[in-house]
Amino acid sequence: MTSEKKNVGWFLLLFILVFMQGISIGQEPKNQEKNMPTLADPNADTNSILTKEIAERFIEHSSSVELGRFKSITTEAAMVLAESEDYLDLGSLTDLPVDIAKQLGRSTAGITLTGLQELSLDAALALSENRGGFLDLKGLTKLSDKAAIAITKYKGLYLYLGGVTSMSDELAEALAMYQGTMIELSNLVDLSESAAEKFCKIHAFVVLPSLKSITVPVAESLSKLTDRVDLGLESMSEDVAAALAKNESFLNLSELGELSDGAAAALSKHRGDLSLTSLKSFPNTPGHLDLARKLIEEPSDLDFIRMTELSDEVAEVLGDLDGDLHFRKLPSLSPRVAKAFARKRRELLLFGVTSLSDDAAEELAIGKNKNIVLLAMTELSDRAAEAFVDFKGDLDLREVTTMSERAADALARRTGKTHLNLNNLPESVREILSGP
Repeated sequence: MTSEKKNVGWFLLLFILVFMQGISIGQEPKNQEKNMPTLADPNADTNSILTKEIAERFIEHSSSVELGRFKSITTEAAMVLAESEDYLDLGSLTDLPVDIAKQLGRSTAGITLTGLQELSLDAALALSENRGGFLDLKGLTKLSDKAAIAITKYKGLYLYLGGVTSMSDELAEALAMYQGTMIELSNLVDLSESAAEKFCKIHAFVVLPSLKSITVPVAESLSKLTDRVDLGLESMSEDVAAALAKNESFLNLSELGELSDGAAAALSKHRGDLSLTSLKSFPNTPGHLDLARKLIEEPSDLDFIRMTELSDEVAEVLGDLDGDLHFRKLPSLSPRVAKAFARKRRELLLFGVTSLSDDAAEELAIGKNKNIVLLAMTELSDRAAEAFVDFKGDLDLREVTTMSERAADALARRTGKTHLNLNNLPESVREILSGP
């Protein structure tokens, strides 16, 4: 094949590829063309270098440049960005030379560097000078003790740090001196008793999402933390629960799925605020009833994202909460639970309830809820629809696909707002609900 024929072949292939990308079913070519990157668009090439010119464009109009698409950056660009007060999303950078780190260290902006897997000691020292709202390094998978100790001198507020899987005593002592508002050790999976004893002297909000189990002595140390504590524990013994209960700050156990009655009773004695969003069941046992009473002490919302089993007795307790109730996976409501949840004016979010008995619907309808969201229900009975006629709050039934004309007529008479997706309903029902 001659060179001329080769060039023609490559040209035809390029033309076909461009043409195929420019048109898709249901789109006009000219509309698609407006969204196609041009050579002048700095975001056209996700592998392109973030240059001084692009950085200057970001300074002038931050919304015109997506910094997070660039995988490398020049020193001159870093010098320009260091003067910005806007959030710097540099999450695609995979390498951070010291000269770049020094420029970012001069910044007072929050910086995301989640694409970094390693960080040298010199780069850590340079970044620690940053005074922004946050520094996000949770993508790190390798970090030496010396580099970790260096970054704990970070002068900003919120530090997200990956790469630390265990904590030496030396690092624990350095972390205890951290002066920011919050620190997250994203990959910490092991915490020794001696390190915990030194680390607990820190005065900051502590997040340890990968710490899945701890000993009683470690729990005793963590209970001494004076600010909010987030732990990734998935289960705990009664002794660990009793030790953590001595903590007087906000204790967030967002991954805790199961609790024995003894552990529940121990946690119910916790002295500060307590969050247990991942509990899977709340049975009718003395310890769990005490725990439910603990959770409603403060007038705040409760959100259970994994709960599938809830006893009537615990629901009676939770119904006294001065706040909203959210259940993401609870599959059903007994009439007694419905009555308890309707006791106060609140938002009741029920993402998992696939069917609602007529008796339960009637209890909800005569209650005080300001908003009831039933996003898993696909069918509404006539009796339930007629019960909701007198409900004054908002009713969200947008996933319902089956109801009779009689049910539609009842909903049409409601004075409160009813959220429905009319496109999902039969034509005769749509006509009634659409009104004159």
